[in-house]
Amino acid sequence: TVPASSALPSTPAKGSKHRTVPAYVPTSPPFSVYALMKLLRFLCSMINPKDPSTTETMRYLGLTLVASILEIRGASLADNRRLLDVIGTEVSRYLIQSVRVESSLPLLSLTLRICNNLFSTLRPHLAFQLELFLKSCFAYFPEYDVDPNMTARSPAGSAAPTPSQSPEPTSIRSFAHQELVLDVMLQLCRDPTFALDLLVSFDCQMSGSNLFELLVSFFERASDSRYDRIDMPP
Repeated sequence: TVPASSALPSTPAKGSKHRTVPAYVPTSPPFSVYALMKLLRFLCSMINPKDPSTTETMRYLGLTLVASILEIRGASLADNRRLLDVIGTEVSRYLIQSVRVESSLPLLSLTLRICNNLFSTLRPHLAFQLELFLKSCFAYFPEYDVDPNMTARSPAGSAAPTPSQSPEPTSIRSFAHQELVLDVMLQLCRDPTFALDLLVSFDCQMSGSNLFELLVSFFERASDSRYDRIDMPP
């Protein structure tokens, strides 16, 4: 037979004080900024477009995770200087490289979406990266004869270049690639402060590029029917 004292749970005597174990309350986030920095650096190794060991599947997965981090953390990424340095140096570098050399439409579309989110939320901290990104976008449209080095090369009223003067479109980028790039530029310009930021941060600076002037010249030519692409679908 089992003793009664071991069969039943012991109950505290009447009038005795219960000893309550306090619930665990974390005093800090489960993952530190250092862990997020290591994660971003690891994702940079996955999205490097010039690394022959990375496949399109790896790069798409890495870009998807980078997009998730930017969408969740947003402007709070600028609260930590070390984290912002990783975003501004490593992440931005591989994103802009992807914009320049990417041939896969799904990867280019995802990269441009990340860039749009990046420069919409962290634009005050990424002026140099924004300049490189816009110049990379201008390079998709050589038939508009916009010089990304400093200013537009054609004076007002100049004639549109003939097909013989323009580079062969099929040897540069397809119309689908240009459509994606043009769409992300339009999305950036929908921000009421975007054009003003370009004017103040670049054109009004003694040593800055005339990005606002380039942007206006670009959209002027993009809306001019004389500059239609010969491979544009009807």
